[in-house]
Amino acid sequence: MNLSNKLKYYRSKKSLTQSQVAKKLCVSRKTISGWENTRSFPDLNTLVKISNIYNVSIDTLLKENSLSDTNFSQRNQIEMKKKISMMLYYINILLCINVNLNIFTVMRHSSSLVSIFLIINTIVFFYYFPSWIGFKSKIYKLLLSATFILTLSFILNEIFGSSDYMFNSDALTKFGFLIGRLVKALISTISIIIIVFFNPSKLL
Repeated sequence: MNLSNKLKYYRSKKSLTQSQVAKKLCVSRKTISGWENTRSFPDLNTLVKISNIYNVSIDTLLKENSLSDTNFSQRNQIEMKKKISMMLYYINILLCINVNLNIFTVMRHSSSLVSIFLIINTIVFFYYFPSWIGFKSKIYKLLLSATFILTLSFILNEIFGSSDYMFNSDALTKFGFLIGRLVKALISTISIIIIVFFNPSKLL
């Protein structure tokens, strides 16, 4: 992108008209138009003033393709976030299945470890999740909330409805058991919500 195009781009980005910029620089509107249409070019002192008005460096204005390089870098970051979030999405599916079905029982505390991994995976997933545009709709938010409540209620019922452990332990053990089960129910619910609503490939 050449200097003329950059001058026009950054002026538009600041929501300024040619007349407004001309007034700030004490030149005519035709002069600004000439700079933006490659009919003439501003001198170095004027470029310094322009860089201050547009909040960009002189190097950015003068360096060829710097804007394109920036856009390319941003696209790379978005693509990287998409790939990471997709990987975490599939890991979430495997961990969610394991937490709820207890597939791996090699170690005594394997279920607790998997739950911890699922919590960490969920946090990292939301950090890298690249698009929240679809969640601005009120209907989508309502559906998301309803699904969360119903899923959590179902999981809580499954956990506590068939457990005899609560009736054969002391108060402190019961409290620890209750907190652990609640955390498991909550993270399982969030994990299922991710699977249903947060597939990165469908939202990008």
